[in-house]
Amino acid sequence: MGLEFWGKDLEQLFENAARGLLAVYGNVSVSSNEKKVVLLKSGDPESLMVSWLNEIIYLVSAQSWIPSQGKILSADTQTLKAEMYGGKIPGGVHLAREVKAATYHGLKIERDGHRLKAKVIFDV
Repeated sequence: MGLEFWGKDLEQLFENAARGLLAVYGNVSVSSNEKKVVLLKSGDPESLMVSWLNEIIYLVSAQSWIPSQGKILSADTQTLKAEMYGGKIPGGVHLAREVKAATYHGLKIERDGHRLKAKVIFDV
């Protein structure tokens, strides 16, 4: 499954990527009483994007925790700091799809006029 995201800067691009990924899981309602801070470093923006999305996938699949809201506090071409609020996926709630990983296949982040654009393929 492939998704395309846009943002006026890296912070917005990464936030929109997270929103797109969460939409793949479906409309899951959880309380926002737990906070998680994510700090990531990588060699380039594309690797950082994969790390960011795979961090969310890990939280959902391994910890049954899903963010309901979040904010990228800072992002540059090699580092990202984010805050996410969410909670455990309630028992009996099933996700619309299982996402295994964000991949590097066809991944690119590029400038498109006055905004950034990214395409990501997910292994589902």
